[in-house]
Amino acid sequence: MDFDSSQLNRKIAIQSRTVTKDAYGQQSTSWTTISTPFACIRPLSGNELVVAQAVNAEVQVEFRIRYRSSVLAANRIVYAGKYYDIKSVLDESMAHVWLRILCTEGLTLG
Repeated sequence: MDFDSSQLNRKIAIQSRTVTKDAYGQQSTSWTTISTPFACIRPLSGNELVVAQAVNAEVQVEFRIRYRSSVLAANRIVYAGKYYDIKSVLDESMAHVWLRILCTEGLTLG
């Protein structure tokens, strides 16, 4: 699929999680920014899920960036003060040119 690079008009942060233990064995999670590429952002859907009689809104978003081998599903994206949990990273046509990153707006903290 051809993609116009002029659509890469939003700066995002891709973060990696680090889990450490202190002297007492307590785990601590921190996030480190590993790259800040420009991206194209496209909302995919807004599903309302009924779970245990509670309604939760799930927002699915696609980020498209230039290819980077360091992007993994274990990472997260930060954009406009919101956190997005990466669900899949797709190297379209396996050409190492573009990545489609499918995310859900998440509550990942810390």
